[in-house]
Amino acid sequence: MGSFGSRLKELRDSKGITVEKLSETLGIAKSVMWNYEADRKGPSFLHFIMIAEYFNVSLDYLAFSKQAAVELSSYDSFKSCEIHLDGTAISEEEHEELLVYLQTRRAIKAMRSDE
Repeated sequence: MGSFGSRLKELRDSKGITVEKLSETLGIAKSVMWNYEADRKGPSFLHFIMIAEYFNVSLDYLAFSKQAAVELSSYDSFKSCEIHLDGTAISEEEHEELLVYLQTRRAIKAMRSDE
C-alpha cells in the first residue's frame, strides 16, 4: 500500500522535480520535506492540503492510497453547478475551497473508521 512519504516521493518523481524545487514552490523547508518523505514526520494539515493541491490528487489518495489519484478536473460537473449562499452565487474559488473541504471531511471520516 505504501506510506505517505513513499506516495509523496512517487508523486514528486512523476513530475520530475527535486525536493528542493518542491520545497521552494510550496514554501516548506527542505528539511521538513525530507522528513515527510522519510516518514519521520507527518505533515501539518495545511501542508497536507497544499501537497494534495499541488499534485492534483485527492486527500484520500495522499493519506491512505485507498483509491486511484483523482484529478480535480474530474469534478467539472461539480464546478458547473450554480451554488448560492445568502442569495449570491459562490465564486469559482469558493467552489474549489468547498471541494477541498468536502475531500478533507471524507479523508477524516475514513481515517476515523480505520481506527
